[in-house]
Amino acid sequence: MHNQMFSPEKTTSSGTVNVRRVWEVRGDLSYQNIWNKGYPAKGNILLRTLAGEGYVKLKNGRRLKCLPETLVNLAPELITGYGCARPQWSFWWIECEHPSILKFPVDTVIGIKQLKDELDFLTGSVRLLSCGEMAAEEAVASINLLIRKWHRSWKEGESKASPGRDKLRNIITVMQASAENPLPIATLAKKACLSEGRFRQVFINSTAISPKKYYENLRLNRTLSWLRETDMKLSEIASRLNYSSAFHFSRAFKKHFGKPPSDFRPK
Repeated sequence: MHNQMFSPEKTTSSGTVNVRRVWEVRGDLSYQNIWNKGYPAKGNILLRTLAGEGYVKLKNGRRLKCLPETLVNLAPELITGYGCARPQWSFWWIECEHPSILKFPVDTVIGIKQLKDELDFLTGSVRLLSCGEMAAEEAVASINLLIRKWHRSWKEGESKASPGRDKLRNIITVMQASAENPLPIATLAKKACLSEGRFRQVFINSTAISPKKYYENLRLNRTLSWLRETDMKLSEIASRLNYSSAFHFSRAFKKHFGKPPSDFRPK
């Protein structure tokens, strides 16, 4: 079991991210954690798994499987716990205080092959974080460079994917535009030139959730701005999104976000 934190005297910025602290962990099956922290409040956590297998539990009930050579961009406020599923779970936990300009999908496991000398590069960099301001800036610059390499590797992998991925991306755009009045799955499958069964399979393989669940997530995510920026009643929101009642909308909302709609109203 190895669990070591590296932290500069203060949050250090160098380009892509502002690094708050970095954890280097090699966990066995006893490594299980309940998460009740909200930090970094306006940032994110990059979780890079190199060996073994871990998991992250989210407030909406999802459980992310962290396999070797994967990266997850986590929203701290949605985490409920994490731990080792198959030892030794070897990973890096990079806390960033402000969102990165490099847009990795949130709470989604993406595969990124381990880069040449990645482990040595990262190990050497983080050990400079606590060696004074100038060394910390050098360390964060190196971490930024590695994150850029991860991002490029991921985007290049996407571009080499099957032609069907572009078609699926177009379907997802259609779904985003029709979130308030979801199209039948048969219609989406026809647009993708696939049978319904094959369309569901391709969609789940690419997004890890069903088309129906994706539509529901879109609808619920859209309500956040209505709750924060308007005085719309829950019954109005429910009606607009075709929920049968405010009760059913509230239940679906709490299941997705882990909190009731009232928690997102301005205080």
